[in-house]
Amino acid sequence: MRLNATQFLLVFVMAGLLAACDSEPPPVAERLRPILMTTITTILGLMPLIVWQDPLFYSMAIVISSGLAIGTVLTLGVVPVMYSLFLRAPPPAKAEAAA
Repeated sequence: MRLNATQFLLVFVMAGLLAACDSEPPPVAERLRPILMTTITTILGLMPLIVWQDPLFYSMAIVISSGLAIGTVLTLGVVPVMYSLFLRAPPPAKAEAAA
């Protein structure tokens, strides 16, 4: 059986999703500080262009900083929630109390 590129990609993604179902989701708290520090420093670096309304770079600075802020919120907030909804692990079996 010969797979074209689309079929191969679909099989590759499905295999990754099945493997991810058995694993724990990556902890957001571990990556929170580096992601926030990078975002904040980049937005602060663009603030002079936004505040002084540089005619050449003002619109670019607005787009980059707002896109970075929205992307950070999506990365740290929405992605872990969607991960837990779609790849929900079955609840652990309750141990029966010995009588």
